[in-house]
Amino acid sequence: MTPNCRIFCDLEGVLIPEMWPHLADVFAIDDLSITTRDIPDYRGLMDNRLRVLREKSLGIEHIRRAISTLRPFDGAAEFLQRAKDFGRVVIVSDSFSPMNTSMLDALGVEDVLCHQFIINDGGLISGCAYWNQLAGKHLCLSRYPSDHGPTFAIGDAFNDLSMIRAATSGVLFNPSNATLQAAPDLKSTTSYNTAVMLLKETCMMFQAA
Repeated sequence: MTPNCRIFCDLEGVLIPEMWPHLADVFAIDDLSITTRDIPDYRGLMDNRLRVLREKSLGIEHIRRAISTLRPFDGAAEFLQRAKDFGRVVIVSDSFSPMNTSMLDALGVEDVLCHQFIINDGGLISGCAYWNQLAGKHLCLSRYPSDHGPTFAIGDAFNDLSMIRAATSGVLFNPSNATLQAAPDLKSTTSYNTAVMLLKETCMMFQAA
């Protein structure tokens, strides 16, 4: 094994269902169902989402209660435990704290890079604080240097492409057709077992180099 490996893993679409479509179902608001699989302009996407929430007077507690009914994908927590055998696992997500807290707790994650909601005194979300200023998820690699060891990244959407390409190796997990067409150079899988196999291969190749 390679204890100084860094594994960067997306949250939504890889470990848990997409949270915004779930909110769209719970609150019966179609405009909340659009994700980065459809629109890679994340700032514009979030501006629209927050506008809709304000119009509907939906605050952070409404959202947290709705998200708490979600469950991680089957095998997701086990995948994270297996990945930890190869090094440090960091969740790199365009989700927001504290909206995502129940999901992170369910997965038992320790290291997380995600955005933060700005919440006013009435509990309504007034804005967003972005951990990377939306300059790309590849910036996670400089936040968690690998001490000259390999890096591995896994994600599912447009916003994960820069992270996967910046890593030593990586894989798209159950991506949409649009994402596949945008990244014909990247490997893809729908299996946690395959993802672990690719991670292991990356570590073994690095040790042999």
